[in-house]
Amino acid sequence: MNSQLNNTSQQFANGSNSVISTLENGVNQDLFGWVNITTTTLNNTLNTAVDEISSFIQTTFQGVPALSTAVQQIVNCLLIVKIEGIQAGLTFIKEHASIELPKVNNNILMISPLRMKEAVSKTTDKLVGSQDDATNGGDGGEIGGIFDKYENRLRSELTLFLVLIGAYVAVIFMGAIYVLWFIYQ
Repeated sequence: MNSQLNNTSQQFANGSNSVISTLENGVNQDLFGWVNITTTTLNNTLNTAVDEISSFIQTTFQGVPALSTAVQQIVNCLLIVKIEGIQAGLTFIKEHASIELPKVNNNILMISPLRMKEAVSKTTDKLVGSQDDATNGGDGGEIGGIFDKYENRLRSELTLFLVLIGAYVAVIFMGAIYVLWFIYQ
């Protein structure tokens, strides 16, 4: 029984994890897909802006190396460091904008042999009745009780069933008489 539970547990875990992964991928694509696109686009735009600013400084001050270096350092301090911070934040958002749902363990349905025996014993006694109930004229457990109630209910409905069958036969008989009367008239 434990091997069946093991197989069932693994099948359940695999099926559940497949559904969870599909949901996880769907949520990540539908909810956070735009984040990846937007952060990539913004990072590319900021890279282009930094390249253009650096190129502009080099083109403008190429004849004066000391001034070019000083202006480049000022721009780095005032602007490019801030842009790199924004890029780092965007990269962090891109890398962490997803959900990871917990997965089901393969042994989720497994129980110890002792607990299995206790559970089966209690369930069997409750449903079918114990050995003592059978020898002492017990009720046969829950299943016996269900059958007894079902049998009593069927007996109480037998009269109504017979009346309805009789009415049905009477209607068919009257219909046949009416058809014969109509044909031979």
